[in-house]
Amino acid sequence: DCAAAAVVDANTIRCTAPAHVAGLVDVSVTNGANNATLAQAYRFVAAVVVSAVSPPKGPVTGGTPVTITGSGFAGATSVKFGAMAATSFSVSDDGAILATTPAGAGVVSVSVAGALARGELANGFAYEEAPVVGWVEPNRGAIAGGTLVTISGRGFDSATAVTFGVTPLVAPQVVGPSVIVGRAPAHAVGTVDVAATSPNGSSVK
Repeated sequence: DCAAAAVVDANTIRCTAPAHVAGLVDVSVTNGANNATLAQAYRFVAAVVVSAVSPPKGPVTGGTPVTITGSGFAGATSVKFGAMAATSFSVSDDGAILATTPAGAGVVSVSVAGALARGELANGFAYEEAPVVGWVEPNRGAIAGGTLVTISGRGFDSATAVTFGVTPLVAPQVVGPSVIVGRAPAHAVGTVDVAATSPNGSSVK
């Protein structure tokens, strides 16, 4: 039965639908000995629940393939990362969606919507910037290597490699998202590029 049923006027009744399994149901109104039924008049729909996104982070340029898990995904009509629609998505089954992230920034919610229901996971995906090398201090050192250098820039918290030319920085330490310290490798006389690389991209100075 409906909860808190109230007669608004001779033609209208307002009430709160009860819990029910998904599907169409008849709606009946009884007044004394009189009963009226409208067949298949109301549809109960399963709630859409977004539980997790894997991987939970990727580059600001988008293009990250992710798996969204939850429930109620059958018949999904849209997948969004923040306000932006996924580049593509396919419903694997009622509990899984495969999607490709659009370009974005910051930490965003991930939502899945069907024809009649919508679910959202707050802070479901984090966009990470590719590392950017700003400057190197000092910008010269001995060919034998060993010079302690400080590399400044941004996006270093996801850096997986720092190279001088093609040779890795010795004993690199990520001090924070904007600073990496280490010792320059041995190298022949000359000027080399300094590059920082992460799964989100790379930067060369």
